[in-house]
Amino acid sequence: AVVSTQSTGEEKTSSPVPPNGSTNVVAGRRRHVMWLTAYKSKNHQVYFGTDEKKVESATTSSSEYIGEVKGEGNVKQIPAKSKVKPGNTYYWRVDAKIGSTVIKGDVWEFSTI
Repeated sequence: AVVSTQSTGEEKTSSPVPPNGSTNVVAGRRRHVMWLTAYKSKNHQVYFGTDEKKVESATTSSSEYIGEVKGEGNVKQIPAKSKVKPGNTYYWRVDAKIGSTVIKGDVWEFSTI
């Protein structure tokens, strides 16, 4: 399958992988998250965790912040401290940075088996 990594012209990130609402993600195979980049964004800040409200309100100083992807990259490895385990629901968000402006992304979720 071919997956386009080009922006759709949206100012927010979109098209999460795994898809938002997925319920049968194999935990042992989920080591990364992916998305379509936001229009004109060169950097993206990624948040990940098991508490939807904490991910939604997280900042770069929160424990849910797992790092920044610089350049036009659109893949982030999930760090060992946040290891994906079976039987959980995970929430994640990708904010786009355009210059000094940060455009907050939507909170996406997936559940593991």
